[in-house]
Amino acid sequence: MWSIQATVGELLIIFGGAKFISNMVGSKGRFIQPKLFKKWGGAPTIQILRHQDNTISKVTKQRYHNCLASKVNTRFPSEQDERDNPSHSDDIYQSGVDWLLEETRNIERFPLVISENIWFGFSRNLFALKKWGIILNLVILAINCFLIWLVDIRKNTWSLDYLEALIFKKYFLFIAVPFLFLFIWIFLIREGWVKNRGNAYAKALLRSCEMV
Repeated sequence: MWSIQATVGELLIIFGGAKFISNMVGSKGRFIQPKLFKKWGGAPTIQILRHQDNTISKVTKQRYHNCLASKVNTRFPSEQDERDNPSHSDDIYQSGVDWLLEETRNIERFPLVISENIWFGFSRNLFALKKWGIILNLVILAINCFLIWLVDIRKNTWSLDYLEALIFKKYFLFIAVPFLFLFIWIFLIREGWVKNRGNAYAKALLRSCEMV
C-alpha cells in the first residue's frame, strides 16, 4: 500500500512541477508579448486589418471588415478615418478581434486557429527564454569541458591528436549537444520567427470570421 501511495505522490509531484514550469514559461512569454507588439507597430491581427497594411488583398480585407462590423454592430473605419484617428480605428479593430477570439475557442470547429495559436505561443515563449537558454547551455558546456579535463586530460600527457580523439570520438556528444542547442538558441529562436508565427496565427484567426 505504501509503495502505491509513494508512487502516486511522486507522479503528482512530477505533474505538478511540470505544470508549474509550463505556467512560468507561459508567464514569461505573455510578459514580453506587449513589448513585441509595440515594437512591431501593433498586434498582427490589428496590423492586417489596417487599410495601410498589404499582408492580404484589399478585397479580402474589406470582406473581413464587413463581417466583423456586422458581428460587433460597429461601423469599421474607412481609409480616411484611419488616417484621421488611428488610435480610435485600432480600438474598433481590437473590438472585432476580441469578439472573434471568444467565438473561435472550439478546437473541433477551428483546428487551424488553435494550432497556429499554439505555435505562436510556443515560439513567443522560447524567445522569452532565449537569454536563459544560451546561459544554461554555456554553463553545461563549461561543466562538460571541466569534467573532461578532470577525468582525462589532467591525468595524461596530451597533444593535438590526443585532444582531437577526445573531442570527436570519446566525448563527442558531451561537446556537440550543447553546441547544437547553442546554435538553435542563437540563430533559430529569433524575433523574426515569432513575428512570422504571429502573422500566421492572425491570418488564420481573421479567416475564420466568415465561418462563425
